[in-house]
Amino acid sequence: MAACPDPLAVLRKHWGFSSFRNCQQEVVDAVLQGADTLVVMATGGGKSLCYQVPPLVLGKPAVVVSPLISLMEDQVMALTAKGIPACFLGSAQLSAQVKEDAWRGKYQFVYITPELAAVSIERLRALKHSVGLALIAVDEAHCISEWGFDFRTEYRHLYKVREALPDVPFMALTATATPKVRDDIAANLRLKPDARKWVMSFERPNLHFSVQRKQGALAANFVALLAAAERGELEPTIVYTLTKREAAEIAAELGTKPGLWGQVAAYHSDLSVQQRRGVHQTFMNDDLTVVVATVAFGMGIDKGNVRHVYHYGAPASLEAYYQQAGRGGRDGMQSSCTLLWSAADAAKNAVIKSSDYASAEAATQRDTGSDAITAYIHTPGCRHRAMVEYFAPGSWQSARCRGGCDNCNASQSGGVIEKDLAAEARLLLAVVQRLREMGLGTAVQVLRGSRSQKMRPWMLDMAAPDGTKLHGVGAHLGESWWKALAGMLTGKGFIAVHTKAPPGQRAFVVVSCTDAGAAFLRSQQPLVLQLSGEMLQQEKAVREAAAAAAAAAAAAEALHAQRDAVKAEEQRLFRVLQDVRKSAAAAAGVAPFQLCSDFTLWEIARARPGQREGLAACQGCSEVFIHAHGQAFVRAVVDFCRASEHLSVADPQQLQQQHSQQQQLASQGGSQGRRRSAPTAGSACSQAAACLSEPKGAASEAYQRFQAQGQTAAVIATTGRAKPINVMTVLGYLADAANSGLPLDWERAATEASLSEDAAGTIEDAIMAYGAQGLGAVKRALPAADYAQIKLVAAMMNTQQHWFAPASGGAGGGAAGMQPAAARENVAAAANGRDGSGEPGAKRQRTSSGGLGGSTAAAAAELAAGLTAEDLADFDDWS
Repeated sequence: MAACPDPLAVLRKHWGFSSFRNCQQEVVDAVLQGADTLVVMATGGGKSLCYQVPPLVLGKPAVVVSPLISLMEDQVMALTAKGIPACFLGSAQLSAQVKEDAWRGKYQFVYITPELAAVSIERLRALKHSVGLALIAVDEAHCISEWGFDFRTEYRHLYKVREALPDVPFMALTATATPKVRDDIAANLRLKPDARKWVMSFERPNLHFSVQRKQGALAANFVALLAAAERGELEPTIVYTLTKREAAEIAAELGTKPGLWGQVAAYHSDLSVQQRRGVHQTFMNDDLTVVVATVAFGMGIDKGNVRHVYHYGAPASLEAYYQQAGRGGRDGMQSSCTLLWSAADAAKNAVIKSSDYASAEAATQRDTGSDAITAYIHTPGCRHRAMVEYFAPGSWQSARCRGGCDNCNASQSGGVIEKDLAAEARLLLAVVQRLREMGLGTAVQVLRGSRSQKMRPWMLDMAAPDGTKLHGVGAHLGESWWKALAGMLTGKGFIAVHTKAPPGQRAFVVVSCTDAGAAFLRSQQPLVLQLSGEMLQQEKAVREAAAAAAAAAAAAEALHAQRDAVKAEEQRLFRVLQDVRKSAAAAAGVAPFQLCSDFTLWEIARARPGQREGLAACQGCSEVFIHAHGQAFVRAVVDFCRASEHLSVADPQQLQQQHSQQQQLASQGGSQGRRRSAPTAGSACSQAAACLSEPKGAASEAYQRFQAQGQTAAVIATTGRAKPINVMTVLGYLADAANSGLPLDWERAATEASLSEDAAGTIEDAIMAYGAQGLGAVKRALPAADYAQIKLVAAMMNTQQHWFAPASGGAGGGAAGMQPAAARENVAAAANGRDGSGEPGAKRQRTSSGGLGGSTAAAAAELAAGLTAEDLADFDDWS
């Protein structure tokens, strides 16, 4: 009997890595010893290797249970590309021969759906008796638990397979599981009492997380994506939506933008099986760059080089978001995850998920998940830490996050302010407690002194426990400030969010004061919190810190100019290598990423071997790869370096020494992974003048408070007034004052108006074209722009000033996505009594959605597809 190969030899032969990483070696050894295992490891951490290596060592087949057809197909393609026989069984497998061969043991790996596994116990027994079974792996094991975000009834029956094959090692794997879910998985699968468990860090250091409010115009939510497309630097991107309608609308909108034509496709249940497979396959083959998909219908893809993941709407839980965002950067390379949210997301999720929650306990779990994602959205702290602490409380040990997030970026640039918000928190909690279960919007309206018809007489007379009258007591702070505070209090457990979805009625969200909140309300304890970005908009900015950060950034940019030039050359070389890979993959009949990963291409670009043997020093270059394709990649490197200004081919001796060091490190148990990781001034014109007014008394007062006293527009709009006014109204006053010849701090004004240079340029074009007809004509041409933004640009043009806030991914300046041609089209449509939709009097439809964790009943998805923003517009919730 031949001796079993060494696991490291198997790893090197088929995957091209010289050592295992994380806990992979320990898991493999445990399986080879016949132990049951539970592996909780972040997406991209290498879970699949844990169950793919042991069968190749033992020479016996393995059965892998997976809930997603697309994911199984990807895994089978990837294994087949490495010369490993694999297949999948389920409703999508149409070949009778494949099914027959699978049960005869002719495949090393058999991927199977949980539905088929539960009714194939006798076939599994026969397979084990005929050729043996190395293990049975249950992937996405969180689906077992009714406490998981993606509960599937079929997974609850897999224990029957365990009982039928007691001597076959069982392995449960998932990327997301709280302690309660982990215990439920082990108990339901009947894992042996001595089963080994590994819970790895939930931190994804290669992912950058950010959260932004959804903008009214669809394109305004994807500024960074559109900019990359225009530069020709588009990278694989997934956009998750909640409904089929949103998937279709966003795909259609993005597909019309420069650089994106033919590169965007929708993926949802209204498409045929052939259409969905076509989208999936072209995305895998790098012939399609952006997929806009409903979460309910899959996209559980095994594509390692997804660089950007957008969620157009908040998912139902933090587990769902972590799982879906984890599709980015599975190869370990830097990637970004952006959550675009609106207040109505929770209610929409409740409608879609209503069929999944038959019990009161399950509905409570839904609301717990809603609280967690609400706390994540509104946290002013590190988003990586928020996720890690949610899944493994007390486990965060890092001084700072490694992947980066929007909040940490703000902190490092000096934008952090901490305040004792105990007084404001008690006011909000008192109102929420008195209102009992009503929407947060109502509570904020009470605090801000609203006298709308919604306000009932008893609300006007409400008082706090200490006798303070509550109606209007918070008028000096804006609506967004109070809602941001509510999000923080939700995260601290002082406020609970409940979704009401009565049968046959529209879902709505209510808030209540928890026991912990009531206790704090009665206490005299301080509550020091870090102000969120929305709060900081109404707090005085620390301009000195911002100036220091800008100076430091400028110095760093100058210092690293040479390094940046080298990086740019490496980036171009990487693109060349991508083309070589694509040609080689096409010739071999496999997907490009299955030939070698982006990680490996970067290894080659940085090592730059001049001979084929030098590829051995690059992680991910297997012996098979080097022999079959190495010469083409080396030739591309040599040709590129010959014409390069900054790059040269590496010294062969250095590469050999590097390869030797890697082998030595591998023999010592070293870990696998990366080694290194003013436009011209405007001119006075009659078009601009027609958009402005003579400054009145209110404008003069606003100007004095802004320019002389240094108050922000938000403070001017809300304090010292019988009734608050809109912040943009104040900024419009400043534009009128500046146009009269008064000096204005344009930097502050443009920043507070969220006016980027790109947006201002578009507004300037519209003023030149339509300004003679007045401010309203320019506004009709640019519906995404605010009146104050238009007036500020007009004042700049008239006074020959030019200062704009730097453009950013989620900043305002909503007009930035409106091109002059589109503006003219809108004006023409308005002149004809239309809104540009082609129908007289039609309203432009607004969309509002969220992500959805895992699979959802088809009936609920069909219901969700019928939702519109108008259905949700009057929700009494966080909106």
